[in-house]
Amino acid sequence: MRIHITNLYGHSPKSTAQLAQNLTTSIAKSLGFSELGVYAYDINADNDIEMRKRIDGIIASISQGDVVILQLPMWNTHRYEETFINALRGYADLKIVIFIHDFIPFMFEPNRYLLQDYIEIFNKADALIIPSQKMYDILRGEGLTVDKYLIQHIWDIPNNLWLNNPIFSKTLNFSGQPSKFKFCNEWNYQTTLKIFGDSENIDTKENVIAAGWHNQDSLMLELSKGGFGLVWSEDDYWSEYMTMNVTYKLSTYLAAGIPVIVKRGISNQSIIEENELGIICDTLEEADNIIQNIKEDEYYKLTSNVKKFSTLLNGGYITKKLFIDMINLLMKK
Repeated sequence: MRIHITNLYGHSPKSTAQLAQNLTTSIAKSLGFSELGVYAYDINADNDIEMRKRIDGIIASISQGDVVILQLPMWNTHRYEETFINALRGYADLKIVIFIHDFIPFMFEPNRYLLQDYIEIFNKADALIIPSQKMYDILRGEGLTVDKYLIQHIWDIPNNLWLNNPIFSKTLNFSGQPSKFKFCNEWNYQTTLKIFGDSENIDTKENVIAAGWHNQDSLMLELSKGGFGLVWSEDDYWSEYMTMNVTYKLSTYLAAGIPVIVKRGISNQSIIEENELGIICDTLEEADNIIQNIKEDEYYKLTSNVKKFSTLLNGGYITKKLFIDMINLLMKK
């Protein structure tokens, strides 16, 4: 039996979706899994026959009795993903695991109509890796029938960087595209906001720093200099999505060694609370007030907790355990 995992290529270097799949695949390969490269392309260039030929080439190394982990979305539309999983179902005794990175119908409100299409795809799997129990429960209520599943909880960020020791600073670091987050251009708080993202549309003020886009390694080195990492949205639809999905930026901050400020209700809030990795807030006003009044020794207690927890993320241990647990789950009745 061999274990295979799909891996996304063809996106922009700034694509978090591609980065998450690439890093997850690197962890899988350290366990002996084989990679199935999937290239993002305009599927309208293919009719159904040509698309199937393309997919048959990708899965040519698979044999009966193998295990295939599909990292979804593949970002080639659900038509491509449906064709892909149907092709896999042609192999005898093959076990299919769908690793849900994002759920497009919940991610973007205009795509809500695709809900049943994706549930039909998921129902063709033998097991799921799903971001949160809440997402599983919602999908179950919408017709999901897959009984075997594991909860991801949080992303790993495997790396070998020599990071800085964080310095106490009343700064909120935010990684994201400012155009998607209204507060970036409406910042009126004492705490300095340092934005890591495309900076051409940032309305810089005395306490807003446009740090520009950085690749993953450079970003983590900059973040490790100190301050807090911010996980926030004021958009109601996206805020609801954050209660069931696993945000990548949370792990980036923690892997860099800095404590976090997060909006109450995010799916992995309990991890932050139980391990004392940061502060849960209801509003940005509350976050600003806490940071302005936090003492240096309190900050360094948080960074000490984060340093211990980050060992798991930086070593890929959470994902390794997830994959090993999944193989055990598949082999049981």
